[in-house]
Amino acid sequence: MAKKEPIGKLKCFLCDFPDGEVKTDKNDKPYFYCPNCSCQVLTHGGQRAQLLQAKMKPVAQAVSQAMSEMEKPQEKKEVKADDFQTPDQGKAQAKQKTGFML
Repeated sequence: MAKKEPIGKLKCFLCDFPDGEVKTDKNDKPYFYCPNCSCQVLTHGGQRAQLLQAKMKPVAQAVSQAMSEMEKPQEKKEVKADDFQTPDQGKAQAKQKTGFML
């Protein structure tokens, strides 16, 4: 049996994991699964299924939101020569912290 792809994302109400998955079962009824804590919420159709689908973010929307987060310009940190250590400085610092030479 092939692994079902998620149709949406939802925050887990148990462990607050942000990427819980909303999938459909073999009868095309939605259910929630958290890969972090293994919580499952089955809807069995009806109003519960509608509520679950209303709360979830569709996968296409979740993917586009993640892509836009990745495309945001990041702050460039100025790198200075003092930020780097020579091997001898690193060994001396390790000796100072631990009391013996590495």
